[in-house]
Amino acid sequence: MPTGHEFQVEMDEKHLIRIKFSGWTGHFKVFVDGKEVIDKWILTRMYYARFMVGNKEKHQIELRAYRRVFSWPRLQVRVDREFGWTTLNAVFT
Repeated sequence: MPTGHEFQVEMDEKHLIRIKFSGWTGHFKVFVDGKEVIDKWILTRMYYARFMVGNKEKHQIELRAYRRVFSWPRLQVRVDREFGWTTLNAVFT
C-alpha cells in the first residue's frame, strides 16, 4: 500500500510537494504543485533524489526514501541544505 506525504516550501513563492511511495513495490512518485517530476521504481533499499523548485525563488529539495518491506517506508527531506534531514509522516494514502 503506498503512503503519501506532503509539505510546503515557501518564502515569497509557495510550492506544494506531494510524495507517493510504496515500500512493498518500490514505486516512488513526486509531484510539485500537481505536476509529476519523478516517477521511479526503486529496487534498492534506499533512494536519493535532488531537484529544484521555484521560478523567481529557487529551492533545492533533497529526498531520501527507505524501502521497508514489512513496515511503513521512511522518507526524509532537506530543503536548501540549511538544516538537517527531517522525517516525514504519512498524511494520506
